[in-house]
Amino acid sequence: ACGGVAMVLTTHPLDLAKTQMQANPSAYRGVMDCLKQNMAVEGPRGLYRGVLPPTLVAAPYQASAFAGYGIGQQLVSSATGLDSTKGFGQMLAGGISGFFTTTVICPGERIKVVIQTSKEPLGLGGAMSRISAEGGISSLFRGWEATLGREVPGGMVYWACYNTSRQAIEPVQSVPSSMKELFGGGMAGVGYWVFSLPADTIKSMQQASTTNLSMAGAAKQVMSESGPLGFWRGFTPAVLRAFPANGSTFLVATAVRNFLNDRFNKDD
Repeated sequence: ACGGVAMVLTTHPLDLAKTQMQANPSAYRGVMDCLKQNMAVEGPRGLYRGVLPPTLVAAPYQASAFAGYGIGQQLVSSATGLDSTKGFGQMLAGGISGFFTTTVICPGERIKVVIQTSKEPLGLGGAMSRISAEGGISSLFRGWEATLGREVPGGMVYWACYNTSRQAIEPVQSVPSSMKELFGGGMAGVGYWVFSLPADTIKSMQQASTTNLSMAGAAKQVMSESGPLGFWRGFTPAVLRAFPANGSTFLVATAVRNFLNDRFNKDD
C-alpha cells in the first residue's frame, strides 16, 4: 500500500503525459511538449493534474494486487497442481490478481482521466459532476472491460517479469537486497506496459469520451487516426515511468514489510 502511494507521487507527470497523448495525440509533439503545455496553463501544479484519485486508490490497488497474487498462487496450486512460483503456473496466478485490481482501480482511473483530459482545469468535484451528468454512478465504471483487458494479461506478464528478474540478479552478491527489489519491480513494470498499453489506450479513450464509447468504437477510432501503431500511443512516457514507478513500489513495500516484521518480532 505504501509502495503504491510512492509510485503515484514519484511519477505522476509521466502518467499525465501518457493519458493526454492517448486521448488527444494530435495536440502534442511529444512528452516534453505535453508537459510544457500543462505547465503553461497551471504552472508546476499542472504536472500533477488528477493526482488525487490515483493517490487515494494507490493503497487499495497495490494491496489487492499483492493479495490477489497470493490468492492466485493458492488457487493455481490447489486446482491445477502447477508450481505457482514459476512458469505458466506463476502467470496464471498473476492473471488472477488482475480480477482483484480491476474493480478496485476502475472508478479512480475514470475520475483521473476526466481531470487529466479536460480542456479546462478541473477539480475532483467538477469531475464527479461531469461523470454523474454523463451516466450516473455506473459511469464511474466506464472502461471496466478494457481495464480488465489490461490488468489480467498485464498481471500475468508483471509477476513473471518480477520473479524472473529477481531470480536472475539474486546470485550477484555485490548488489544490495534493496536494489534487487528495485530492479525486479522495475523490470516488472516495463514488461507490463509494453504488453498492456493497447488495452490501456482503449481504456483512456473510453474514459475520456463524453459519450458511452465502446471498446470496438475506441479501437476503430485508433485505427482510423493512427493505424495499428496508434494502440501504443503514450509508449514513451509509459515506459519511462514504468521502471522507477514499479521499482519504488517494491522497494518501499519491502522496506515497510521488513520494518513491520522487525517490530512484530520484537513484540514477541
